[in-house]
Amino acid sequence: MSILPLQFLEGESAETLKLTGHETYTIDISEKLSPRQRATVYVQGGSIDKFQVEVRFDTEVEIEYYKHIALHAQTTLEYWLLIMSSTLEFGWMVHTTDETTEVLRAYALANMKLTYNTTTRKTYNSPGVTTRVGGFGTTESVEFVDPAKVYGTSYYDSLVKQLVALGYERNKNIFGAPYDFRRAPNELEDYFKDLKNLVERAYSENGNEKVVFICHSMGCLNSLYFFNNQTQTWKDKYIRSLISLAGVWGGSVKALKAFASGDNFGVLVIPTLSLRKDVRTFPSLAYLLPSNEIWPANKTLIQNRHKRYTVNDYQQFFTDINYPNGYEMWLDVKNLISPLKAPGVEVHCLHGQKVNTMEHLDYQYGEFPDAKPKPTYGDGDGTVNLISLQACTKWTRKQRKPLYYKNFTNVDHMTILSDDKVLDYIGEALAKK
Repeated sequence: MSILPLQFLEGESAETLKLTGHETYTIDISEKLSPRQRATVYVQGGSIDKFQVEVRFDTEVEIEYYKHIALHAQTTLEYWLLIMSSTLEFGWMVHTTDETTEVLRAYALANMKLTYNTTTRKTYNSPGVTTRVGGFGTTESVEFVDPAKVYGTSYYDSLVKQLVALGYERNKNIFGAPYDFRRAPNELEDYFKDLKNLVERAYSENGNEKVVFICHSMGCLNSLYFFNNQTQTWKDKYIRSLISLAGVWGGSVKALKAFASGDNFGVLVIPTLSLRKDVRTFPSLAYLLPSNEIWPANKTLIQNRHKRYTVNDYQQFFTDINYPNGYEMWLDVKNLISPLKAPGVEVHCLHGQKVNTMEHLDYQYGEFPDAKPKPTYGDGDGTVNLISLQACTKWTRKQRKPLYYKNFTNVDHMTILSDDKVLDYIGEALAKK
C-alpha cells in the first residue's frame, strides 16, 4: 500500500500554506473512492483553516483506513503522508511527483531521526516530536505493522493465527511486546521493566504456566539481553523456553551498508541516500554491526579504492564516512550482549538459509561512501549472514538448559514468520510439556 500525494490544488504549496512538521491536522475524505481514483481530501488544522490536496489510493482497504483516521483521530500531516512501521523490514513510503510532496516527505523522515548527545550517551527525538509504542501487551500491536491490516504488512499475523488454531487466546495467553526499534537495550530501560511485569502477569493469570518467548530478528538480541539481566532463579520460575526466529546474534553486513551509503530496506520508492542521514542516528543500527566475536578478524567486509575494513576497523570506518557519532554509539552498545552469553533458558534457534545475502561491499568503482557498492553474496536469509544466524549454537555446552537448532532452506528473513514448516515446528515445540 502507498498513498500518492499528487498535487496541491488552486496553486497552493506547503510553503504558501505555511505547513509545519509538527502541527496537528485532521484529514477528511468526503467522497466514495475506488482504487487508483484521484480524489480531493480536505486537511484542516495548524495555522490555516482548511486546504485541499489531491491524492490517489492504491486499495480499498487503504481508503477505509484513512476514512477511519478522519473520523476518529488527528494526525500530523507528515505522519499521514508517511507512516513508518516499528521494524526496519517495513515502511510506508510516499511516491512523490512534485517538489511540495518532496518537502513533506523530508519532514516525515526527519521525525524518525534521533539526536545523539555525547555527554549523556543517549539519543533524543527531534524538537517537537514525541514517540509512543502503542499496544504493549496486545497481539494487535505485533500482528500487523499497520492497523489497517493492509496486504503486505503482516508481521506476526500468521503465527498468532496458528496459535489461536491450537487453542490459545489473544491477550489471554498470547501477548505482544513491541519496542522502539530505533534504540538499543541501553535506552530501553522502561521497556524491559514492562516486559518483566508482563511475563509475571502472564504467568500468574494462566495458572502459573511458564512463559514461552517467540522473538524475531533484533527482538532476539533484546530477548537475550533481557534474560542475561535476570537471575537464574527468576528464569527457572517464569520461563519455559525461547524460540528465536532469524536472530541477528552476530550482526549483519547489511547494517554496514546502511551506515555507509544507506539502505531503503526493500522499499524502492525512497532513495537510499535519503534514508541514510536518518537511519544513521539509530543506535540500534550500531547494535547490529558485525561482531568481532563472530566474524574473523582478517575478513574484509567493506572496501574502497584506498582501504579495507574488518570488524576491527570501525573507528576508521566511521571517520572515513564522516560520521564519528556512529563510532560513539557503537562503543555504547558493543558489549551489551558480547560476549555472547547463553540465556540460561531452553532455546529453539530457527533460521532460514540458502538465500543470497550480502557479505562483502566493494566501493572501488565509485565515490565512497555515496556510491552504490558492488556486493558479493554469500549464504544467509537475505538480511542476516549465516555466520551470525548460527552463532546460537555456541551455547550448546555453555548452559544446562537444552538447545535445539534447525535451519530452513530458501526461507528468508521475513517469510520465516509465515512459513508452514516453521509454524509447524513451533506448534510441536509448544505441545511438548
